[in-house]
Amino acid sequence: MSPKVSVIINTRNSIRFFRQAINSVWRESFEDFEVIVWDHASNDGLADYIATLEDARLRFFVDHQSQSLQEVRRRAIEVSTGDYVAFLDADDTWLETKLEAQIQSFEQTSVACACSSYWLDAQGLTRSASRSVFRSYSQPYVSRSEVIANYRVGFSTLMLDGAIARELMPRYQGRYRFVEDLDLVQLMLQEGVLASEWRPLGTYRLHENNASRDIEALLTERDQWLETVQEPTQDGALAKAFSRFRDETASLRARRAFGSGQYRGAFQSLTAIRSQRTRIECVGLVALAALGVSRARLDF
Repeated sequence: MSPKVSVIINTRNSIRFFRQAINSVWRESFEDFEVIVWDHASNDGLADYIATLEDARLRFFVDHQSQSLQEVRRRAIEVSTGDYVAFLDADDTWLETKLEAQIQSFEQTSVACACSSYWLDAQGLTRSASRSVFRSYSQPYVSRSEVIANYRVGFSTLMLDGAIARELMPRYQGRYRFVEDLDLVQLMLQEGVLASEWRPLGTYRLHENNASRDIEALLTERDQWLETVQEPTQDGALAKAFSRFRDETASLRARRAFGSGQYRGAFQSLTAIRSQRTRIECVGLVALAALGVSRARLDF
Protein backbone atom coordinates (compact mmCIF):
# COMPACT_ATOMS: atom_id res chain seq x y z
CA MET A 1 0.00 0.00 0.00
CA SER A 2 1.39 3.41 -1.00
CA PRO A 3 2.03 6.03 1.68
CA LYS A 4 -0.20 9.07 1.91
CA VAL A 5 2.72 11.51 1.56
CA SER A 6 6.09 11.31 -0.17
CA VAL A 7 8.55 13.62 1.59
CA ILE A 8 11.42 14.64 -0.70
CA ILE A 9 14.69 15.92 0.74
CA ASN A 10 17.23 16.90 -1.90
CA THR A 11 20.79 17.07 -0.61
CA ARG A 12 24.26 18.09 -1.77
CA ASN A 13 26.96 18.22 0.92
CA SER A 14 24.32 19.18 3.49
CA ILE A 15 25.22 16.90 6.41
CA ARG A 16 25.83 19.99 8.56
CA PHE A 17 22.06 20.61 8.76
CA PHE A 18 20.57 17.36 7.44
CA ARG A 19 20.17 15.66 10.82
CA GLN A 20 17.93 18.45 12.11
CA ALA A 21 15.91 18.42 8.89
CA ILE A 22 15.14 14.70 8.86
CA ASN A 23 14.56 14.59 12.61
CA SER A 24 11.85 17.20 12.17
CA VAL A 25 10.16 14.82 9.70
CA TRP A 26 10.34 11.88 12.13
CA ARG A 27 8.60 14.07 14.72
CA GLU A 28 5.58 14.77 12.49
CA SER A 29 2.20 14.04 14.08
CA PHE A 30 1.06 12.53 10.76
CA GLU A 31 3.11 9.37 10.22
CA ASP A 32 1.85 7.80 6.97
CA PHE A 33 4.73 8.93 4.77
CA GLU A 34 7.85 7.82 2.95
CA VAL A 35 11.05 9.88 2.97
CA ILE A 36 12.94 10.10 -0.31
CA VAL A 37 16.46 11.41 0.27
CA TRP A 38 17.84 12.29 -3.16
CA ASP A 39 21.54 13.01 -2.86
CA HIS A 40 23.34 14.89 -5.62
CA ALA A 41 26.81 13.32 -5.39
CA SER A 42 27.72 14.48 -1.87
CA ASN A 43 31.13 13.73 -0.40
CA ASP A 44 30.42 14.76 3.19
CA GLY A 45 29.64 11.37 4.70
CA LEU A 46 25.87 11.56 4.20
CA ALA A 47 25.65 7.98 2.92
CA ASP A 48 27.34 6.70 6.09
CA TYR A 49 24.86 8.61 8.23
CA ILE A 50 21.89 7.35 6.21
CA ALA A 51 23.11 3.78 6.78
CA THR A 52 22.60 4.27 10.52
CA LEU A 53 18.92 5.16 10.11
CA GLU A 54 16.72 2.14 10.62
CA ASP A 55 13.32 3.18 9.32
CA ALA A 56 11.47 1.31 6.58
CA ARG A 57 9.93 4.57 5.38
CA LEU A 58 13.33 5.84 4.18
CA ARG A 59 14.43 5.57 0.53
CA PHE A 60 17.92 6.77 -0.39
CA PHE A 61 19.09 7.65 -3.92
CA VAL A 62 22.50 8.87 -5.07
CA ASP A 63 22.48 10.84 -8.32
CA HIS A 64 25.68 11.45 -10.29
CA GLN A 65 23.94 12.45 -13.54
CA SER A 66 21.71 15.45 -12.91
CA GLN A 67 23.17 18.80 -13.90
CA SER A 68 20.77 21.14 -12.10
CA LEU A 69 18.55 21.39 -9.03
CA GLN A 70 15.51 21.21 -11.27
CA GLU A 71 16.64 17.88 -12.73
CA VAL A 72 17.22 16.53 -9.22
CA ARG A 73 13.75 17.58 -8.09
CA ARG A 74 12.12 16.08 -11.18
CA ARG A 75 13.81 12.70 -10.73
CA ALA A 76 12.75 12.56 -7.09
CA ILE A 77 9.13 13.38 -7.95
CA GLU A 78 9.12 10.69 -10.63
CA VAL A 79 9.97 7.95 -8.10
CA SER A 80 7.51 9.21 -5.48
CA THR A 81 4.44 7.09 -4.72
CA GLY A 82 2.39 9.18 -2.27
CA ASP A 83 -0.99 10.79 -2.83
CA TYR A 84 0.81 14.01 -1.94
CA VAL A 85 4.41 15.16 -2.40
CA ALA A 86 6.01 17.45 0.20
CA PHE A 87 9.45 19.06 0.00
CA LEU A 88 11.99 19.86 2.68
CA ASP A 89 15.34 21.43 1.86
CA ALA A 90 18.16 19.78 3.79
CA ASP A 91 18.92 22.94 5.78
CA ASP A 92 15.31 23.64 6.84
CA THR A 93 12.92 22.09 9.37
CA TRP A 94 9.19 21.54 9.85
CA LEU A 95 6.83 22.10 12.73
CA GLU A 96 5.33 18.89 14.11
CA THR A 97 1.87 19.50 12.61
CA LYS A 98 3.01 20.54 9.13
CA LEU A 99 1.84 17.48 7.21
CA GLU A 100 -1.35 17.05 9.21
CA ALA A 101 -2.38 20.67 8.60
CA GLN A 102 -1.60 20.74 4.89
CA ILE A 103 -3.30 17.49 3.94
CA GLN A 104 -6.58 19.09 5.02
CA SER A 105 -6.05 21.79 2.37
CA PHE A 106 -6.69 19.24 -0.37
CA GLU A 107 -10.23 18.61 0.81
CA GLN A 108 -11.08 21.42 -1.62
CA THR A 109 -11.04 19.53 -4.94
CA SER A 110 -9.62 22.40 -7.02
CA VAL A 111 -6.39 22.52 -4.96
CA ALA A 112 -3.32 21.38 -6.90
CA CYS A 113 -0.71 22.44 -4.31
CA ALA A 114 -0.37 24.08 -0.92
CA CYS A 115 2.10 26.25 0.99
CA SER A 116 2.33 28.16 4.26
CA SER A 117 4.07 31.00 6.02
CA TYR A 118 7.36 30.06 7.67
CA TRP A 119 9.88 31.18 10.23
CA LEU A 120 13.11 32.81 9.09
CA ASP A 121 16.11 31.84 11.23
CA ALA A 122 18.98 34.21 10.55
CA GLN A 123 21.08 33.31 13.59
CA GLY A 124 24.68 34.32 13.01
CA LEU A 125 23.95 36.51 9.97
CA THR A 126 22.55 39.60 11.63
CA ARG A 127 22.81 41.53 14.87
CA SER A 128 19.08 42.24 14.83
CA ALA A 129 16.38 39.78 15.87
CA SER A 130 17.42 36.43 14.42
CA ARG A 131 13.92 34.97 14.10
CA SER A 132 10.95 36.43 12.24
CA VAL A 133 8.03 35.24 10.09
CA PHE A 134 7.84 35.34 6.31
CA ARG A 135 4.16 35.53 5.48
CA SER A 136 2.68 33.63 2.58
CA TYR A 137 -0.50 34.80 0.86
CA SER A 138 -3.24 36.19 3.09
CA GLN A 139 -6.06 34.79 0.93
CA PRO A 140 -6.78 31.05 1.28
CA TYR A 141 -6.63 30.23 -2.45
CA VAL A 142 -4.24 31.73 -5.00
CA SER A 143 -4.21 31.56 -8.80
CA ARG A 144 -1.34 31.06 -11.24
CA SER A 145 -1.32 34.72 -12.27
CA GLU A 146 -1.21 35.85 -8.62
CA VAL A 147 1.76 33.58 -7.93
CA ILE A 148 3.71 34.79 -10.97
CA ALA A 149 3.03 38.42 -10.05
CA ASN A 150 4.04 37.96 -6.41
CA TYR A 151 5.90 34.76 -5.61
CA ARG A 152 5.67 34.03 -1.88
CA VAL A 153 5.99 30.24 -1.77
CA GLY A 154 8.56 28.84 0.63
CA PHE A 155 9.73 25.65 -1.08
CA SER A 156 10.11 23.74 2.18
CA THR A 157 6.42 24.42 2.88
CA LEU A 158 5.23 23.22 -0.54
CA MET A 159 2.96 20.20 -0.93
CA LEU A 160 1.70 18.92 -4.30
CA ASP A 161 -1.09 16.67 -5.46
CA GLY A 162 1.07 13.64 -6.25
CA ALA A 163 -0.89 12.36 -9.25
CA ILE A 164 -0.93 15.78 -10.93
CA ALA A 165 2.77 16.33 -10.22
CA ARG A 166 3.90 13.01 -11.69
CA GLU A 167 1.73 13.54 -14.77
CA LEU A 168 3.29 16.97 -15.35
CA MET A 169 6.93 15.92 -15.04
CA PRO A 170 7.47 15.57 -18.84
CA ARG A 171 6.76 19.32 -19.00
CA TYR A 172 9.09 20.16 -16.10
CA GLN A 173 12.24 19.99 -18.18
CA GLY A 174 14.18 23.19 -17.40
CA ARG A 175 17.65 23.21 -15.87
CA TYR A 176 17.09 26.01 -13.40
CA ARG A 177 18.93 26.35 -10.13
CA PHE A 178 17.10 29.35 -8.64
CA VAL A 179 13.63 29.58 -10.22
CA GLU A 180 12.92 25.85 -10.45
CA ASP A 181 10.41 26.19 -7.60
CA LEU A 182 8.50 28.97 -9.36
CA ASP A 183 8.55 26.93 -12.56
CA LEU A 184 7.11 23.92 -10.72
CA VAL A 185 4.40 25.86 -8.90
CA GLN A 186 3.21 27.76 -11.98
CA LEU A 187 3.04 24.47 -13.85
CA MET A 188 0.92 22.89 -11.09
CA LEU A 189 -1.36 25.92 -11.11
CA GLN A 190 -2.32 25.27 -14.70
CA GLU A 191 -4.30 22.39 -13.17
CA GLY A 192 -5.80 24.06 -10.08
CA VAL A 193 -5.21 26.61 -7.33
CA LEU A 194 -2.69 27.04 -4.51
CA ALA A 195 -3.99 26.71 -0.94
CA SER A 196 -2.15 29.10 1.39
CA GLU A 197 -1.87 28.65 5.15
CA TRP A 198 -1.24 31.89 7.07
CA ARG A 199 0.31 30.07 10.05
CA PRO A 200 4.04 29.27 9.83
CA LEU A 201 4.56 25.52 9.46
CA GLY A 202 8.31 25.40 8.97
CA THR A 203 11.62 27.18 9.44
CA TYR A 204 13.91 28.44 6.67
CA ARG A 205 17.50 28.70 7.82
CA LEU A 206 19.48 31.68 6.50
CA HIS A 207 23.20 30.97 6.30
CA GLU A 208 26.22 31.91 4.24
CA ASN A 209 25.76 29.06 1.75
CA ASN A 210 22.11 29.65 0.79
CA ALA A 211 21.87 29.33 -3.00
CA SER A 212 19.23 32.06 -3.10
CA ARG A 213 21.85 34.59 -1.97
CA ASP A 214 23.55 34.50 -5.42
CA ILE A 215 21.58 37.49 -6.70
CA GLU A 216 23.30 37.89 -10.08
CA ALA A 217 22.62 34.29 -11.11
CA LEU A 218 19.05 34.59 -9.82
CA LEU A 219 18.43 37.66 -11.99
CA THR A 220 19.78 35.90 -15.07
CA GLU A 221 17.48 32.93 -14.51
CA ARG A 222 14.47 35.18 -13.97
CA ASP A 223 15.10 36.72 -17.39
CA GLN A 224 15.50 33.31 -19.01
CA TRP A 225 12.41 31.90 -17.33
CA LEU A 226 10.17 34.77 -18.39
CA GLU A 227 11.35 34.51 -21.99
CA THR A 228 10.56 30.78 -21.96
CA VAL A 229 7.19 30.85 -20.18
CA GLN A 230 5.58 34.10 -21.27
CA GLU A 231 2.98 33.50 -23.92
CA PRO A 232 0.60 35.72 -25.90
CA THR A 233 -2.59 35.76 -23.86
CA GLN A 234 -6.05 37.27 -23.79
CA ASP A 235 -6.05 36.77 -20.02
CA GLY A 236 -5.62 40.28 -18.63
CA ALA A 237 -4.60 39.03 -15.16
CA LEU A 238 -1.88 36.80 -16.60
CA ALA A 239 -0.56 39.59 -18.86
CA LYS A 240 -0.33 41.88 -15.83
CA ALA A 241 1.42 39.13 -13.88
CA PHE A 242 4.14 38.78 -16.51
CA SER A 243 4.57 42.56 -16.56
CA ARG A 244 4.82 42.66 -12.77
CA PHE A 245 7.39 39.86 -12.83
CA ARG A 246 9.50 41.80 -15.34
CA ASP A 247 9.28 44.94 -13.20
CA GLU A 248 10.30 43.05 -10.07
CA THR A 249 13.36 41.70 -11.85
CA ALA A 250 14.32 45.21 -12.95
CA SER A 251 13.78 46.43 -9.37
CA LEU A 252 16.05 43.72 -7.97
CA ARG A 253 18.67 44.56 -10.59
CA ALA A 254 18.50 48.28 -9.74
CA ARG A 255 18.84 47.61 -6.01
CA ARG A 256 21.77 45.29 -6.63
CA ALA A 257 23.52 47.88 -8.78
CA PHE A 258 22.95 50.69 -6.26
CA GLY A 259 24.32 48.51 -3.48
CA SER A 260 27.53 47.83 -5.42
CA GLY A 261 28.00 51.45 -6.51
CA GLN A 262 27.09 50.87 -10.16
CA TYR A 263 24.87 53.93 -10.36
CA ARG A 264 24.57 54.17 -14.14
CA GLY A 265 23.38 50.58 -14.37
CA ALA A 266 21.04 51.16 -11.44
CA PHE A 267 19.45 54.12 -13.18
CA GLN A 268 19.00 52.12 -16.38
CA SER A 269 17.27 49.33 -14.50
CA LEU A 270 15.12 51.81 -12.60
CA THR A 271 13.88 53.44 -15.80
CA ALA A 272 13.05 49.98 -17.20
CA ILE A 273 10.40 49.53 -14.50
CA ARG A 274 7.03 50.24 -16.11
CA SER A 275 4.94 50.44 -12.98
CA GLN A 276 5.23 53.75 -11.12
CA ARG A 277 4.33 52.03 -7.87
CA THR A 278 7.12 49.44 -8.25
CA ARG A 279 9.58 52.20 -9.18
CA ILE A 280 8.70 54.17 -6.05
CA GLU A 281 8.97 51.03 -3.90
CA CYS A 282 12.39 50.33 -5.39
CA VAL A 283 13.67 53.83 -4.60
CA GLY A 284 12.34 53.48 -1.05
CA LEU A 285 14.13 50.15 -0.54
CA VAL A 286 17.36 51.60 -1.90
CA ALA A 287 17.07 54.49 0.59
CA LEU A 288 16.37 52.13 3.50
CA ALA A 289 19.32 49.94 2.56
CA ALA A 290 21.55 53.03 2.47
CA LEU A 291 20.39 53.81 6.01
CA GLY A 292 21.42 50.34 7.13
CA VAL A 293 18.01 48.68 7.40
CA SER A 294 18.98 45.04 7.01
CA ARG A 295 15.66 43.83 5.63
CA ALA A 296 16.01 46.22 2.67
CA ARG A 297 19.44 44.82 1.71
CA LEU A 298 19.73 42.13 -0.91
CA ASP A 299 22.75 40.59 0.83
CA PHE A 300 20.84 40.08 4.10
